[in-house]
Amino acid sequence: MTLGSTSVILFSAKQPAMAPLWVGLAVFGSTAGNIVLFYLSRKGGRRYLKRKLSGISPAIRMVQSLGLVRLFIPALIPYSDAQ
Repeated sequence: MTLGSTSVILFSAKQPAMAPLWVGLAVFGSTAGNIVLFYLSRKGGRRYLKRKLSGISPAIRMVQSLGLVRLFIPALIPYSDAQ
């Protein structure tokens, strides 16, 4: 359990009427932090690729043209390891 989850539980136990507020603030804070980290890593990642790995420009163009589709399709395919 993380500090954020523990805080939400403790605050909600002390003030049950405020539980939706605590949950909403936790979700908002987590989402905002992840968006900031995503854009920082995206910008820094492009600089790194341009500087260090210039030989893979066809792969970079493919990812840019297809975007997140390549990530979502495998996520939607059901996986079963039953034999």
